[in-house]
Amino acid sequence: MTHVNSTATRIVYPKVHQVNKTWSYRSAKAKGNVSYADPYFWLEGDASNPGIQSFIKDQSKVTDQYMQGCRGKATIIKSIKDASNYDQYGRMSLVTSNKGNTSFYLYSFFGSEGQAPIWYIASIAEFQNAKKNAFEKPAGKPFLDETLLSSDGSASIVLWSVSPDGSTFGYLLANSESAGSWYFRKFDSPLLTAKTFPAAGEGRLKDTFQSSIDMISWIPDQKGIFYLTSSDSSGGTNTDLGYKVRYHALRTDNANDLTVFDSKDELRQD
Repeated sequence: MTHVNSTATRIVYPKVHQVNKTWSYRSAKAKGNVSYADPYFWLEGDASNPGIQSFIKDQSKVTDQYMQGCRGKATIIKSIKDASNYDQYGRMSLVTSNKGNTSFYLYSFFGSEGQAPIWYIASIAEFQNAKKNAFEKPAGKPFLDETLLSSDGSASIVLWSVSPDGSTFGYLLANSESAGSWYFRKFDSPLLTAKTFPAAGEGRLKDTFQSSIDMISWIPDQKGIFYLTSSDSSGGTNTDLGYKVRYHALRTDNANDLTVFDSKDELRQD
């Protein structure tokens, strides 16, 4: 027999403000325009709007009131947590070298309690041994703790790329302060403890540049990198505004980066 939450019968749903908003679209079937009302369009506005904030609070209050009458609430919450809290391994890659250096595995590890990921380096033997044991514990040794990439711990690695010789780790960083910036560090310069919190963490190389959310391309001798950025300097990393292909030579100031191709120049030629 299904249990009916008696609390639901006592819930009074809050009134929601409506606006006089309509949309009109051309319709071949109707041989003209078709219009429809969208009275709750205002809810698509900025979440900081006082009216939207009030709506969220009212809806949350209704949900809380309903959940108070759920006899199995604690059991449901526990089952969801048990099903969701487990160790996760991601972004695994076998790093090889064009110089014949020893290959190794690079991957990120997410703990069962939802901590920020820690990147690990493992030899092939260490990785295969951990695989046989169903990864009961991370293989190899930790290399980078993402909580140390910014002062507030909000930074996260969006994309990453390893130099052709397997010596340098490049990572596209996004956080509460900035987004779309690439940084670099040597694999022999791990980030596991920190006393200060410069952008992208202590011990990184000085090289940095803003780029679109896209991969970079190393040249074979790993002395330089090609990357994409917006043609409009005020457009941030939005390449929909037109894009440039630029070249950055490692160990140089990115202000000296060369523009190899500009889509706006190409359009002007047409």
